[in-house]
Amino acid sequence: MSRMSWRDRTLRLGFTLIELLAVITIIGIMIALLLPAVQQTREAARRTSCKNNLKQIGLALQLYHDTWQTLPPGWLARDPATGRADPEGEPGWGWAARILPFLEQDPLFNQLVHLELPITDPQNDWARATVLSVYLCPTDSHNHQWVLEDESTGVPITELPTSNYAGVFGTFDIEDNPGRGDGVFFFQSRVRVADIHDG
Repeated sequence: MSRMSWRDRTLRLGFTLIELLAVITIIGIMIALLLPAVQQTREAARRTSCKNNLKQIGLALQLYHDTWQTLPPGWLARDPATGRADPEGEPGWGWAARILPFLEQDPLFNQLVHLELPITDPQNDWARATVLSVYLCPTDSHNHQWVLEDESTGVPITELPTSNYAGVFGTFDIEDNPGRGDGVFFFQSRVRVADIHDG
């Protein structure tokens, strides 16, 4: 009968360095495989949120149309000196401001003093500074403020919140003829849903 030495009978406790490195490597590989899946899930959630924003805006436009029998104008403005309609005049609020009540943004809409004061009026500072998430796609990481400048001098006039969703002015270049468009949202437009035949 052979005798086992005391050293042979001791239990081996702990990990070797190689075993520890193998476990760390396996965990690292698993994380590397799971990270893209997590990022894809986040991107899918952002896309879903973006689609939901478009759905809310579309519904608000439909509710506006049901109320006023027309889609909101691209923008309304007049020459402050003459009071006559002028695409480059004031107040200059566009379609996105006009549908605010239909996006459950009544307090903000009421702050605009019924769109009578110009965008640049100090009383509209609070409204101008408000960035609405419904007008932004979550995948956009850019600055959500746009600087309105005087065209002749390039001097900044004010900052305005941006939107990832634009109304279609038409096929004309807005710079060439700001008062005329063949889309849905142009100066003083009164387009009904029934007027839209091609999309």
